[in-house]
Amino acid sequence: MKQYTILIVEDDRSFANALKDFFEENQYIVLLADNGIAALELYQTMHPDALLMDIDIPEMTGQEVLEQIRRADTQVPIVMMTGQRLDGNDTLKSYSFRADYHLRKPFAPKELLAFIEVLLNRVYGSKIEILPFGDSILKISESILNTKNIEFPLSRREAKLLGYLVKNKNKIIATEILVDLISDETKMNRHQMLKNMITSLKKKLYNDPSVILESVYGKGYILRCHA
Repeated sequence: MKQYTILIVEDDRSFANALKDFFEENQYIVLLADNGIAALELYQTMHPDALLMDIDIPEMTGQEVLEQIRRADTQVPIVMMTGQRLDGNDTLKSYSFRADYHLRKPFAPKELLAFIEVLLNRVYGSKIEILPFGDSILKISESILNTKNIEFPLSRREAKLLGYLVKNKNKIIATEILVDLISDETKMNRHQMLKNMITSLKKKLYNDPSVILESVYGKGYILRCHA
C-alpha cells in the first residue's frame, strides 16, 4: 500500500491529535505543526506530500504559509480549513494563493480523506515502479527505499528525485534539472529544498557502500553506483 506523508497544521492540540489518529489509521505518515513558522520548517525539511492547514494559527497565518510554499511549489496539495464562518474574501484569498480546497470545521473526516486521495493521485499518480541499484531497492509507487534490508520511508518528492538519479546513475545531472523536477517555480529557495532532500537521501543510503550520492561543484549531482 502506498504511504503518503501529510503535514497537519493546527494549534488546537486535541483536534490535531484526532486528525493525526485518523490519518494514521488510514496508513498515512503524519507530521504536526502548531504554528506557521514550524509548518514552514517542517515543509522545507520533510517535504510532505500534502498539507492540511488551519488559517488561524500563531506566528504566521495559514494563508501566509500557503503563499510562501506556493512560491517554491505549485504542485503539493494544500487544503485550508477554518473554524470561522467562511468569508468570501478569505476564501478568495486562499484560492488566489492557489489552495486546492477551503473547508469549514467541523467536517466529515472520511470525506476529507477521499478528497485528499483524489488530489494525491492527480499529482503523483499510481504507477508501480521498482528500481534496484547497488544493494538498494527503490519502490517509487510506495515511496520506500530498502537499503541492506532496512526500509526507509521517503516523501513523494524524495522518491521522485532518487528515481531520476537512479535512472541516470553514473551521470552528472545539472542542478537546475533536479530543481525543476521537484518544483516548477523559478524561486531561489528551491535550491535549498533540493540540498535538504539530497542530505536526507545521503543519510538513508549510508549503509550501502556500493552507492555514493555526491555533488559536483558548479555542475550538479551524481549517483555513483559501483554494483
